[in-house]
Amino acid sequence: MPAKKKAVYEEFEAKLAALSEELTRLKAAYFGAALDELQRPAGLFHLLTVRAAGTPCAVPLWAVEGVSWAVTPTEDARLTSPYAGWVNYHGDLVPVLELGAALGAERRGVAPRDQLVYIAAAGRKTALAVEAALEVKAVDGPSIVMAGEAGLRGSLFWGVVERSGETIRILDPGILTAGLTTSAAEGAGA
Repeated sequence: MPAKKKAVYEEFEAKLAALSEELTRLKAAYFGAALDELQRPAGLFHLLTVRAAGTPCAVPLWAVEGVSWAVTPTEDARLTSPYAGWVNYHGDLVPVLELGAALGAERRGVAPRDQLVYIAAAGRKTALAVEAALEVKAVDGPSIVMAGEAGLRGSLFWGVVERSGETIRILDPGILTAGLTTSAAEGAGA
C-alpha cells in the first residue's frame, strides 16, 4: 500500500477506534448496563450478510433501512477513501462508504452491479457499497463472539459468528454511520 494511502487508512482506523470506544461508553451509560450485557444478544439475532472485497460480513438487521442497486454517487474531492461520494436516499444526503476499501482492499469505485445497503444508527445514515447483499439469517445470540474476545483488530466490527464453517464478521452500524454527517454533505454542496 503506498505511503500516502497507508497514512490515510491509519488515520481513518484511529478515528474509528476512538469513536467506537466513545460509542460503547455512551451505550452503556444510556442503558445503565454492564458492557457485556449490552453487547451480547440473548435470543435470536437477525443479520443481513453481504460480500465486500470477497469477504463475507454481516450487518445487524435492525440497522438496515433498505437495499438498492448502486447509483453513481455525487463525488466530492474533499472526501477521502473509503468514501466514494454522496447519494440521495429518500430526501436525505447519505455518504457512500466503499466497504471493501474500509476493509483494507484497494478502492475501486462504485460499480453499477454493486448494491447499496442503507444503514442507520444514532440518527445518522450511511450507504455501504457492497458487491452483493446476500441473505437475512437468524443466529443464536449467545453464539456470537464479541470483537474483543475474537481478537479482531480495527473498530469496524462488533463481533463474529461461525456459520456453515465460515466466519462471518459482524459490522458495527454505530461506527459505520459515525464518519460523516448531513451538515458535511450540505457543506459539500451535494
